[in-house]
Amino acid sequence: MQRILSWLDERVDLMGARKALLDRKMPGGLTWWHTLGSATLTVFMVQVVTGIVLAVARISGETAPLLFTAFNNQFWSHGLNQPTASLPVMIYVYATGPYADWHRQAWAAGFILLMLVLVANIGARLILSRRSPALRG
Repeated sequence: MQRILSWLDERVDLMGARKALLDRKMPGGLTWWHTLGSATLTVFMVQVVTGIVLAVARISGETAPLLFTAFNNQFWSHGLNQPTASLPVMIYVYATGPYADWHRQAWAAGFILLMLVLVANIGARLILSRRSPALRG
């Protein structure tokens, strides 16, 4: 690997370009390494938060696969290879059940799921509106 880098440096002057671009001082005593590092870290954190929000939205929105993969299990399992209980399955089982009490519990669980999605949506919008002035309208 060192031979390839030295060969490339002889022809393109990589070290000279690095010194000219990245080691130059910036206002406030910062170098380009600090600037690029903070920009990279900021973008990384935004992507992590976006991934978490999308994962929660996808988990709460994909009820059809959960109905088939949870195998109507209503109990918490202790192993990773066993089906576990999920809120959409509980809503489905209780909504199609014969008892009025189960129907009330299914409506309550559906309301809780709806409120979780609403709170996540409003929270994400508040966080994004404070971070970016362009989103304020």
